[in-house]
Amino acid sequence: YGLNRIKARLKNTSETWIASIFLVLNLVKLAGEVPYFIYSTCRDIVAKVFDSLYTILLKFWLSKTYSATPKYKIDGHSRQPKPV
Repeated sequence: YGLNRIKARLKNTSETWIASIFLVLNLVKLAGEVPYFIYSTCRDIVAKVFDSLYTILLKFWLSKTYSATPKYKIDGHSRQPKPV
């Protein structure tokens, strides 16, 4: 990308070439940063969604009341659960 390699003869043409080179350099730099920005943004959104889901499920699980008596009793012969 050497600016000393520009062979334009007119001042206006040289300035156009220089501006075009800087434009391309900035686009190349931006093209390298945009995918990381998209990746990091999506990663943060997914992390927040999973964190919220985990919090909701944890609150739901902790809000359950558990009884010391089972709902079903196993019959010794058939091993089928029967309501108490």
